[in-house]
Amino acid sequence: MDHWGSAAIVVMDTSDTKYTGRCVWEECFGIDGTTGKASTILRKLRRQVRILCTCLNQDNSEVNLDKVKLIAELVTEVIEQGKTKEEMIDWARKLQHNVEACYNQSKAKLNELLITHTRKEGYGDIYARLSTEIPNSGIQLDKDDLEIILDAHDLTSSVDALILVTGDKEHIVDAARIICDITGICDVRYLAYYKP
Repeated sequence: MDHWGSAAIVVMDTSDTKYTGRCVWEECFGIDGTTGKASTILRKLRRQVRILCTCLNQDNSEVNLDKVKLIAELVTEVIEQGKTKEEMIDWARKLQHNVEACYNQSKAKLNELLITHTRKEGYGDIYARLSTEIPNSGIQLDKDDLEIILDAHDLTSSVDALILVTGDKEHIVDAARIICDITGICDVRYLAYYKP
């Protein structure tokens, strides 16, 4: 599911101090822990496991893979193994438990490894320049990514030689020269650079 997992582990294993902006943390885990991309995927998984178990508990019902798209490939493998309905239900519940445990462990580990930074300034002038110069260079502008860039810029007031590492090639990496020229960020690195 996470094509950046191995590269992210390499980054997290470095001895460098690592920061995340409040915007990035909330995009991933949400403000209250129930929204955000990772939390939303976990909620979808729970729902699809419930749907799968309900379907399996009904007599003579076939599993509708369209209703469990997130886990359809895994469900197909389990079906092909010839497992009974009871074994499949047990498997699905274990899958949910393991994913939830991994999610909680990963979130706790990130919370331990990362210093979360909350921006102190709005940086309207820098926002305006980035909003103009990035699209003028032919690169698609993503307003949410501008907030991430401004969070990183704000960090440069207390962190020397800040490097922004991102998996967003289209909106951030491709605009690296502009970002470094306008902000205090010294370099922008694509997460793929760290793939083992």
